Amino acid sequence: MQFLLYVSIPDPKAAEPHLAGHREFLAGEFAARHFLTFGPVKPLGSAGFVLAEYESREALDAAIARDPLTVSGTASYDVKEIVIAKNQIGAL
Repeated sequence: MQFLLYVSIPDPKAAEPHLAGHREFLAGEFAARHFLTFGPVKPLGSAGFVLAEYESREALDAAIARDPLTVSGTASYDVKEIVIAKNQIGAL
């Protein structure tokens, strides 16, 4: 299953102490091939996006629950299940 995640960070200063752990979380999910691509949304620091693939919504929710930004309550995720019909990600 593929998902599009929008990560909202309403107070970037409150999130700042948790960003190093958040980046480690992102790197781990990327290495596990669950996060296919991710990055910040402009203006920088206020939000991010993730294109993700998990075997179930429950598995995704369990991963999100481990994100230090989620644990600290400094970010929230808006998750939409999507269907990828075509892509050129490898061409980027």
